[in-house]
Amino acid sequence: MDKQKGHRLTATESKRQHIELQQWAVGVALADPEEQIPAFLAKVHPKAITEPTLTPVVKGIKAIMDDTNRPPTGKDVALWLQAHDTPGLITAGGEQGISNLVEAGEEAIFSINNVGTLYDALNAAAYHAELETLTSAFYNQVRQTPPSELDKFANKALNDLKSLKASFATDVSEYVHSASEIIDEIDQELEDARNGKGTVGIPLNNFPRLSDYIGGLRPGNLTIIAARPGKGKTTFCSNIVAPLSEAGLSTLFFSIEMKKTEIMKNIIACRYGLPSRDFNSEYGLPPEKQAAYDQFKEGIRHWKLNVAEKGGIDIEEVRQLARRQAESEEGLDVIIVDYIQIVKTDDPKAHTGDQEKLAYVTYELKYLALELDVPIVATCQLNRANTNEKDLPPTPSSIRGSDAILQAASHVIALHRDDDEDPHVTQAIILKNRNGPSNITIHIDTALNICFFAEDMNETITKFKGGGASAQESPQSSYQLRPGSF
Repeated sequence: MDKQKGHRLTATESKRQHIELQQWAVGVALADPEEQIPAFLAKVHPKAITEPTLTPVVKGIKAIMDDTNRPPTGKDVALWLQAHDTPGLITAGGEQGISNLVEAGEEAIFSINNVGTLYDALNAAAYHAELETLTSAFYNQVRQTPPSELDKFANKALNDLKSLKASFATDVSEYVHSASEIIDEIDQELEDARNGKGTVGIPLNNFPRLSDYIGGLRPGNLTIIAARPGKGKTTFCSNIVAPLSEAGLSTLFFSIEMKKTEIMKNIIACRYGLPSRDFNSEYGLPPEKQAAYDQFKEGIRHWKLNVAEKGGIDIEEVRQLARRQAESEEGLDVIIVDYIQIVKTDDPKAHTGDQEKLAYVTYELKYLALELDVPIVATCQLNRANTNEKDLPPTPSSIRGSDAILQAASHVIALHRDDDEDPHVTQAIILKNRNGPSNITIHIDTALNICFFAEDMNETITKFKGGGASAQESPQSSYQLRPGSF
């Protein structure tokens, strides 16, 4: 198996080496079945055995192990193939071919100090072969990819390479951890919490009770904010973003339906009490409000808030931009996606229907949250109420594509407001809560004229319900996050 240092294998040599390694590995397993067949099945990658003369043999080994839980001899495999896969036995060279494998395996065991290195070498050869196939496909595809699609192509290529790397990983410690390791990590979390350095969810300052119930915005979690059209999904998210931005956290806001300027007006309205409609007046802001705006806008310039405005954005673009932000000097603390039903995907696995597409996008957002170790908040459209019926509070079945969303999300919070009875109160209904109780309804004061949602601020909210609030009357929450709380 050794090659001279510095010698680069040709394609023919590499293929021959891969075949030899396959023969030795299968032979070793059959030569010492009690010891080596369990090791072979546990360590050798499923894609490592590609030689046509060997695949029937491995098929027989696996079938006998499944049926009897007993490692088979070469004779056992030959008899099984004769009974269940005669063409496979012929392809393997009959009983003599299997006997030759056993003899080669006996010689390999005698000459190799550590059989485990043989399995590692086989996996490495298979990994190399898969990489060659994948990179060749990349080379052929990239020449046909238009310049406007190169970023998307590169992102998909990186994902394919990551998947292949994970599939052939020899060091599983990155993914698999013992019970002892996990307990040590929990102990450290508890110790940090006692010392005031605990890693908890980022608190939602405008929604303290809601934040307590769900444990804040925790890294790796996907939180869904669901509502029917016009009930304040985007505005609710603006009320999440404003205090986080002022506290110095880095937020990436994907606005798929609204213009970036409208998103910012909502955030400004929430934080400073300057109604967004005033910005849209044909006469501009009144002098006193212009003066107030001029005072606080310079502070906003320093916020670590980035808004990605693109209608019909693709999930691959979301992933690409989020990774880029996470690797930037600003870093990335929170992602907002508004809203998931109109996020696109070109992945063929998601082209079988709207439900499949929504499921794919939802799970990709969950995987992105885990990959970047940041919380993601995504809005979701609820099914419209029947026009002949009263607009009742949402239930899990009200969510379009509810199965996928409820499975993937850490939290699902539905917003409901009865505009006929009380347009100034919104119900936040916790439909799913992985970190605590669900089926909880929290009443939130709503001042839509200034895009303001908040709990426990009734006196402040009252000022704005008449619609005549000035910037000087804006909510004055400090928005300070406890150091070490995220």
